[in-house]
Amino acid sequence: MSLRFVILGLLTELPRHGYAIQRVLEERFGELCDPGSGDVYRALAVLDREGLVRASATRVGRRPRRKVYEPSAAGRRELLGWLRDGSKQGGRVSRDEPFLRLLVAARSAPQLLPGLLDGEVRHRRLVLSALESQRGPLRGATSFLALVLGLRHEAALEEARAALRAADLCRRVLQRQRAGAAVSALLQGLARGTEGGAAQPPRRTGATA
Repeated sequence: MSLRFVILGLLTELPRHGYAIQRVLEERFGELCDPGSGDVYRALAVLDREGLVRASATRVGRRPRRKVYEPSAAGRRELLGWLRDGSKQGGRVSRDEPFLRLLVAARSAPQLLPGLLDGEVRHRRLVLSALESQRGPLRGATSFLALVLGLRHEAALEEARAALRAADLCRRVLQRQRAGAAVSALLQGLARGTEGGAAQPPRRTGATA
């Protein structure tokens, strides 16, 4: 579902044809958004049918004409709605969607990034708090089923802690960048462990009791 919005984001930067969109997806998003070329063209056809993009035939040099797409006003509104609120359709949202929203906003709507990161940190803290409030069954496991459920709970806790650290780290890097610090120097410091880690949520000793 996120593919349509990622495409809208790329078209907001500049008009592109289908092959160019596929190439940018591979170079910039990697495994986060790696559809086949057929998926890209099907998404473009749907966006065109819904009036969210406009297509025009353009020729570059002696090459055959290609359909080049750009977002309509409705498409730009649709994109901004997704960047602010995420997918509104029912069902489980992909775990990669928050990262895709950040990457798209960085190019197409950078003014939204601080608010997106603040919201992501708040959300990740709530998720972690909810998991920590649940009684982890691992320590008192008396059956194989209880052991599996306990391990699942522990894995969810570690994933929630990692997601919170990642969101907080992105927010701090953005803040430093906006204050004039070079991103390359920040990343080198983080790699050496000299920049300081993200705020660590306190571990509750009874969380898995």
